[in-house]
Amino acid sequence: MKYFFFISFLLGLIFPGSTSMAQSPNPVMTTADPSRMDNAPAKRAAFLLGGALELGGDAVAVVDFQDGSKQKVNAGQGGTFFAGGEWTLGKEDKWGIRATMGIKYVTTKATNANITLTRIPIRITGLRQLGKKWWIAAGAVTHQAIRFNAGGIGQDLTFTGTVSPTIELGYSGVSFVFTPMTYKDETGASNKAGSAGLAFNVPVRRRKR
Repeated sequence: MKYFFFISFLLGLIFPGSTSMAQSPNPVMTTADPSRMDNAPAKRAAFLLGGALELGGDAVAVVDFQDGSKQKVNAGQGGTFFAGGEWTLGKEDKWGIRATMGIKYVTTKATNANITLTRIPIRITGLRQLGKKWWIAAGAVTHQAIRFNAGGIGQDLTFTGTVSPTIELGYSGVSFVFTPMTYKDETGASNKAGSAGLAFNVPVRRRKR
């Protein structure tokens, strides 16, 4: 028995730690430090609903009424309803991407004719959180299927839109949005269609069970 301890002593000198392993019949399990675990950015997606009220742009038509009043139909004016998606990037949710498509609509006070200007806005922006509530976004927007309907009392018109920059400054679900834009009519003439207004965004995230 004494030779066994002597041999173990020599092995311990040559191979440090070997004797301690031999004397530990029970395996030891180690766990990873949670603070050193993979810090890959979390990605979350949400369905997005919203709307906007905007003013601006040149008048594409002027409607005269029997009471002597007039009403302009401006290229940048209208109310918008949109839907799309929002993707949040980063562990602290500071960055995001938003893509939406909707319909923008403006009409007049005429009761005997349905005079409208409609278009389909498509918007893609990148978001940056500035704090718990404040955020800023910038990207591009284009308007498609731009049509002025004179309601049977004038000439209907169609326009083509350009891809234009857009910026937003938001607080929680409300933002101020500014978009410079130009429409071209059937003759190639340009009409300013830039707009500024308020947008309302409601992300709809699936609840975790």
